[in-house]
Amino acid sequence: VAIIKRGRIVARGTREELEAESGRQGEVLVAAPGAGEALDAALAGRGLGHEPSAEAPADARVVHLGEDGDPAALLKALVEAGVPVARFEPRTRSLQQIFLELTAS
Repeated sequence: VAIIKRGRIVARGTREELEAESGRQGEVLVAAPGAGEALDAALAGRGLGHEPSAEAPADARVVHLGEDGDPAALLKALVEAGVPVARFEPRTRSLQQIFLELTAS
């Protein structure tokens, strides 16, 4: 895939490579119905940045793991902390979203 802006290629690679290049690597969506406070406490205890998710229920958070974050270790820690995790998935963007971000300026 190549992203072209004003007649010039501004990025090239697979969707995954383009997504990593544009800076949204290491995010997961975590939902814990009825346990938003417990989820927040567990995430804060691990020093992880997070925010409510606009596209998921109230007790869901977008967690910023960073490029070197380990999603499996986070899931294990949440379960061990007693957080009832109902949804745990990596966040990805569509090619359209990546295109808009790379050609916005």
